[in-house]
Amino acid sequence: MRIGQNPNKQAPASVFPAQLATVTTHLPKAVGYHEWRLGIVQASLITMRRYSGVPVMVWDNGSCDELRAWLINDYKPDYLILSPNVGKQSARRAMAGMLPPETIVGFTDDDMLFYPGWWSASLDLLTGYPNVGAVSAWANRVSFDWGAKSTLDWAAKSGAKVERGHFIPTAHEADYATSVGLAVGEHLSRVATRRDIRITYNGLTAYAQAQHCQFICYANRILPHCDYTENAMGGERIFDDKIDAAGLLRLTTTERLARHMGNVIDDKLEAELETLL
Repeated sequence: MRIGQNPNKQAPASVFPAQLATVTTHLPKAVGYHEWRLGIVQASLITMRRYSGVPVMVWDNGSCDELRAWLINDYKPDYLILSPNVGKQSARRAMAGMLPPETIVGFTDDDMLFYPGWWSASLDLLTGYPNVGAVSAWANRVSFDWGAKSTLDWAAKSGAKVERGHFIPTAHEADYATSVGLAVGEHLSRVATRRDIRITYNGLTAYAQAQHCQFICYANRILPHCDYTENAMGGERIFDDKIDAAGLLRLTTTERLARHMGNVIDDKLEAELETLL
């Protein structure tokens, strides 16, 4: 039986901030492939928060006790969800769905490194261009190959300036290849004939692409394109193409303000972390 009504029934739910950075973490055990991953995840979360200045939500997908203890006792995000491993896409869908529709939210994998100004520069593009679906802070040449039709169609109709050429520094392309396990020389040869696409609108210049591993967006614009899946990581290009098919722009800052680290902290990365952490 029940007597009366719950006095909190009509009380407002906890209020989320207008801007929020999120990370989905997963570290089953720091051995083998994941030997360096604890340090990489920690560097990602620390630099993401330090150089954004916005509150942080971490969705942890069934990580080991060592990472969870660090999250709870040391990092102390503003919001922490400890979950079994539901997969990255399902975690992203759940986070986008719980936020107020107009929330500006950043979605990030746990192996991205961030530089000063990444959030503010991304925010300039998100608010300075119309109908934006996603804005990233890290460009690479292969990502112009998909999910760019709506952005280029809009640019042609709007009269925005469109440039094609080699604008992404070769050193950045080499970093990309190293971080994803490609032979640097072979990758640079493979992309040598491709062209980067740069758009300028309203005084703001951006690349005509975005990264599914790191981007900011409006929660309500991204939610319809977030699918439930039992696959732990796959289907990300499908996600990009769905945003594009919806007529939303996908953009990246022309300055590299984030990048993928990979799964090893080598001497070069270690030296860089010393300046950022």
